[in-house]
Amino acid sequence: MAVNLAETCLLVSGLKSSDCASWVQAWGSIGAICAAWWIASRQYKLGQRDAHQKEIGIRRQLVASISNILEFSLVIFERVMALQHADICEFLNYKVDSQQHSLRRDAFAVDSYLAALQKIDSGELYDSVMSEQLMLATFALDVLRQHLDNMRSIDHPHNMEPAYVFGPISGAFAAISKARKTYVDSIFGIP
Repeated sequence: MAVNLAETCLLVSGLKSSDCASWVQAWGSIGAICAAWWIASRQYKLGQRDAHQKEIGIRRQLVASISNILEFSLVIFERVMALQHADICEFLNYKVDSQQHSLRRDAFAVDSYLAALQKIDSGELYDSVMSEQLMLATFALDVLRQHLDNMRSIDHPHNMEPAYVFGPISGAFAAISKARKTYVDSIFGIP
């Protein structure tokens, strides 16, 4: 039995041309639906990937900013701790506002760093260790701020309480150092 392909529709013989048109339209509609689903699914996946990459970038920027704040804070800590062994001239020069590194400027910087850290929601860090280090660093900066406030009323470096410098200030310095290491280590380890 010979079949004329011109007389068949979708390789099924015996269909009228109007039936054939309906079948072609049905299969075309099914193909269009499948193509639309595939395109939408692909766009959704690409959007999810882009959103995830953007979130990672924002987290990296946040962690890098915190790390920078902690690094700058360490410099102030070191300067303040060195003043315990300073002579009266060095100490008074630090208290004079005309110096590049003065008590007033360091106090302003510490207040700014502390305000910045206090604005950070620890939930944005997505890591309990980094959240804990953020809280410890905030506390340590507050200890430094209180020490700088106390230094304003001191007229000689030997009048600073050694127990205070070696106790809370040294502990706060260690906390800031540890927090900074945690943040530096995590900058490139953010998933």
